[in-house]
Amino acid sequence: MNPLLWIYRDLNRSERQSLCTFENDTNRAGLDIASSQAASIEDCCTLCLETFGCKAWVYGTLGGPWSGTCWLKHSVPPAYGYTHLMSGIVQDSERPVLICPPNIETELDSDMDTIPVTWILRNASDNSGTVRVSGSPEPGSYFAIGVTKVAYEAEDPMGNTATCEFVVTVKDSWKPVVICPSNVETKTALGMPNIRVTWAFPNATDNSGNVSVTGSHEPGSNFTIGVTTVSYEAEDPSGNTANCWFSVIVQGMLN
Repeated sequence: MNPLLWIYRDLNRSERQSLCTFENDTNRAGLDIASSQAASIEDCCTLCLETFGCKAWVYGTLGGPWSGTCWLKHSVPPAYGYTHLMSGIVQDSERPVLICPPNIETELDSDMDTIPVTWILRNASDNSGTVRVSGSPEPGSYFAIGVTKVAYEAEDPMGNTATCEFVVTVKDSWKPVVICPSNVETKTALGMPNIRVTWAFPNATDNSGNVSVTGSHEPGSNFTIGVTTVSYEAEDPSGNTANCWFSVIVQGMLN
């Protein structure tokens, strides 16, 4: 997945703090992520909930030598009795809620082979109040002709994840441009019923940058006396076609 795109936070602290246990006169030493000051045990719980990878915390209660200090733990150390400290564990196995936008269809302009497409992620939330969302491709990316899957993942601080996906379909309805050579006029040799005729292969372009050309005759084919129509068809990867024609006029040499 791509680097972090969004972090959402919910401000309903009481609901979030219900995910923490609160254990009086208890320490859980070691396995620290970080430490900082917090105004209350509830704030220490909130710091853990907002820190990705935090599983437990320890807080210095008022009156102790570490009053107001909050230690965040990346795992859950064993608990043991310790005066003036309070510890807690984050208990959260609930996945985030992630809703992708609906599938997107768009169409190329005549002079483009890719097109930028943007969207808004509809909803990302979590019971912890914190969820980060990453995805690929990112909004505003350029998309080529065809169907491209866009995937997102939401993760909460406890590592619970949810995914969603949608598709971006880019259509191309522009016909190629194919230009045939001018009519070709020639004469057979005396007594010969046909003659080899050549010409420049038609030029074909398309906004996709990819076009195939097929013809009714190949340059260098033999043509009999008379008028023969030579046709070409150009086709792009989306099945759009264009045609052009010219005539090969062969006259017989008189005796």
